[in-house]
Amino acid sequence: MKESLPEPLPDDIEALRALVRVLDDGMSTRLHYQIYDQKGLAYSVSGSLHSYHDAALLEIDAACAHAKLPDLVGEALSILSRFRTELVSEQELEKAKRRFLGDLEACYDDLDGLCGWFGGTELFYRPRSQEERAKELGRVRPDHLRRVARRVIRPEHLNVAVVGSLSPPLARRVSRLVKDFR
Repeated sequence: MKESLPEPLPDDIEALRALVRVLDDGMSTRLHYQIYDQKGLAYSVSGSLHSYHDAALLEIDAACAHAKLPDLVGEALSILSRFRTELVSEQELEKAKRRFLGDLEACYDDLDGLCGWFGGTELFYRPRSQEERAKELGRVRPDHLRRVARRVIRPEHLNVAVVGSLSPPLARRVSRLVKDFR
């Protein structure tokens, strides 16, 4: 039986943005700390959100030695999966919010970024002010992040792309991890 998805809420995109900041917004966040510092699975790792007027892409990008690829994919999927079951701590969420507010303030000095935000957004809808964005993020709570993770981080939405030549056994191991993701 197919699980029904909760209806999206107006602030879901802000919760998704907060989730991505908890995932990767510097060296002390989950992705970098667990994959790079603690387990040494990648030369580099990052997470980002590419949002558009009608869709968004949550992306994890990493570079690693071939032999570490299955462990890297497994750990990345494990980190993502935990967002669906565990609440992010208030402390972790507050750190993400503080960093977001700092970035909002810094964008006032970035004319190109402001033009991109207001001009690019205007193509699809009236852009929200920086103050409105800060207020929207302020309303995000840990249970909201978990709700959005349950909606977005799903096996049927998962795509994994590997660049490089993999031996058939290594390719099978990675493929099995992706197929077993629940």
